[in-house]
Amino acid sequence: NIYYAVMQENIIVGAIYITTIDYYSKSCTWGLYFKEKINPFISAISAHLIIDKVFNELSIKRLNLEVNKSNISAYNFDLSFGFKIYDEIKESSADYHLMFMSKDDWIKNKSRGLRKSVEKRIKKINYSFIEKEK
Repeated sequence: NIYYAVMQENIIVGAIYITTIDYYSKSCTWGLYFKEKINPFISAISAHLIIDKVFNELSIKRLNLEVNKSNISAYNFDLSFGFKIYDEIKESSADYHLMFMSKDDWIKNKSRGLRKSVEKRIKKINYSFIEKEK
């Protein structure tokens, strides 16, 4: 598992995790959480950077996620990046869409929708990934 804290001006504003990494099948699952009042482009840029890192540095071919059906904004956010529903699950407390995106979809959708706007802004920001050993 890999975990990232998203920081803005030395304050944690979100978290991103990558789990169930399977290098044999080249798949993993990811999720993200942000403070409610965060600028939407911070979450979009963070998501873009992590997805790109997963596909290009971890050599993953399929990225999975699950989103609560009642979280319409998260569902629309995932759709805007190119994720597709492949199944649904019902748990005792909620229903979830199971979604995925392939690396080929990621490459193909580079200049569409939200990604097009994010691509332009990433070139203008200063960001870094800081890896810490345990």
